[in-house]
Amino acid sequence: MIKERRAQRPEARSAARQAAIKEGKEKRTAAQSVKKAEKAKTAAKSAAGQSTGRYVYHITLEFMNEH
Repeated sequence: MIKERRAQRPEARSAARQAAIKEGKEKRTAAQSVKKAEKAKTAAKSAAGQSTGRYVYHITLEFMNEH
């Protein structure tokens, strides 16, 4: 493997290296965007649950006070 790479022209090695770096960066940014979207989804879900929970609790108290 090392001898094969050494036998390549420097331009080919450089191009392969740049392609590998670019692929790694794309993979990393894709993983970060998925993680960020998941975090936003979780935050939105928890925020919606909290506001709904307070609303339901408020309605329950009103209902109990009426009866």
